[in-house]
Amino acid sequence: MKKAIQQAFSPLHAEEHTLETILNRTGPARISFLRPARTLLVAAILAAALTVTAFGADYVLNNREVFFFDTLEALTAQYSQAHPGNAVAVAIPSSAEESKDMETSAEYVERALSTGLFDEETVLDAGENGAQRWRTAQCYSDTYGDIVTEYRASPDFAGGIEQPGLLDWDLTALAKAMAPDTGGQLVTIIRDAGSKQPLCMKVHLGYTSDAGKRLTLNWVYDSTWDYGEPEYILNDAYDESELFTTDDGVDVLLLSYDGQVWASAYSGHRSVQFYTTAYTLGEMKELVNELGLSAALT
Repeated sequence: MKKAIQQAFSPLHAEEHTLETILNRTGPARISFLRPARTLLVAAILAAALTVTAFGADYVLNNREVFFFDTLEALTAQYSQAHPGNAVAVAIPSSAEESKDMETSAEYVERALSTGLFDEETVLDAGENGAQRWRTAQCYSDTYGDIVTEYRASPDFAGGIEQPGLLDWDLTALAKAMAPDTGGQLVTIIRDAGSKQPLCMKVHLGYTSDAGKRLTLNWVYDSTWDYGEPEYILNDAYDESELFTTDDGVDVLLLSYDGQVWASAYSGHRSVQFYTTAYTLGEMKELVNELGLSAALT
């Protein structure tokens, strides 16, 4: 199931955020790789009686729509109109203090390499060579069927990823701006066990600033998932919320709250997401501009 895949790939403990998973089922999995979140669930039967009082704007970016709302009532009314009969789930950001419990990149990588990210994996190969570590395992997935999953960890990934046919992304600027976390870089590739066709690929990278602030980058390609469902943003839940278009034409959703910034961009089967306590929203604009997100989304 999609839920199982999202939980397996999350560097957080997704099973502790069940309501957030409800939200993700009505749209792209834009939060689960980035942060823990509190989720406010509103009964659809009540929402149906509400009227729109403050509709911000709607935008189309990279095959998705993002709707901004100034009030919960406005969001609820619009969501209920678009999804009649469904409950309304609203993501509310955790405080910086609450987010300190987030699984670190190094912990996530260690978990993947030690036990795998899926249930009942059969290990085919595992080893290490200096800072390079790997694990290859086979299992059955409700989403993909019989699969072989390759986990590869290397500090070299912090400076860029090159996977033929899937990703060629230079991250030198980020690796220079922040120190790559020790043991905090992982590439995971899911292949069809019969044809070896890549079905899904995920990149997870962790970095730390000189001041000890963190940045986590997640990139995902999933052949079974199209990031095209509308998103509903409650402006009052954040200190800042806006869309920003990079110089290379990528629309990025930027959200900030309590010294934390989330940035995300989607296109088709690909997504890129950032979580950081090291950058302001304005500084994140400069960073995503410099990183050339179009290379990651096409």
